[in-house]
Amino acid sequence: QVVPKNMSWNKLKYADVIFLSYEDIDGLDDALEELCLLGNIIVVTDGDKGADVFINGNKQHFPAVPSKLVDPTGAGDIFATAFIIRYLQHNDLSDAMIHAHLAASEHIAKTR
Repeated sequence: QVVPKNMSWNKLKYADVIFLSYEDIDGLDDALEELCLLGNIIVVTDGDKGADVFINGNKQHFPAVPSKLVDPTGAGDIFATAFIIRYLQHNDLSDAMIHAHLAASEHIAKTR
């Protein structure tokens, strides 16, 4: 179960990419302006609604890949890992987001 936590954003000031979920951080909507000053790329996931990417305060939405939910455990870790690998390979934000969504959707649809 995910339980929202308050966060000291200053701890993230050296990050190049920050991954969060709207359900992870209590008051995230109010903190996004401050958070955008800390990292180059901020990715905020929102389950089956997709994810928002903030770069220099500009927001871009990427829809999720529709899939049958079997088990969401680890989907965020898969998403972040797939994003980082693809982004480092191609330096293309859209490509990395599509790749991350595909990897996460395949993961949550698999039975264990």
